[in-house]
Amino acid sequence: LNKPIIPRQEALDIALAAGIEQDKLTEVLLYFCYKGVLLYYPDMAALQDVVFIDPKEIAYLISSVISTHSVQSYDADLQQSCVRYDNFGLLEERLLDDLLQQCGCLKQKAIIIALLEKFELAAEVSVSMEYFD
Repeated sequence: LNKPIIPRQEALDIALAAGIEQDKLTEVLLYFCYKGVLLYYPDMAALQDVVFIDPKEIAYLISSVISTHSVQSYDADLQQSCVRYDNFGLLEERLLDDLLQQCGCLKQKAIIIALLEKFELAAEVSVSMEYFD
């Protein structure tokens, strides 16, 4: 297991191989979540079918997305997005895509956004950028 995020079905396959009954999977996952071994959120539709088996890696990923980033590494459009993020806390989708691409996690974008929302680190908003330029 070298992936920090696995589908719930894969967790079920692992559990069955370990002799854990299918109807006990949620209980087992919640127990390990409580103990801090993994992250599992069946109460959120966007996250109920995934298991985060490496909380340390997920914490690193989240910190990569929410920390301040160097403006010099981006093209002109991304520089503006980075400035708005640093000054106003607005993480525009194009900047998020770039950050996730750098982490190699662009395919898990919807899951990562849901996780940021779960931890109340992000919320979707619609704003006109003309107020921030």
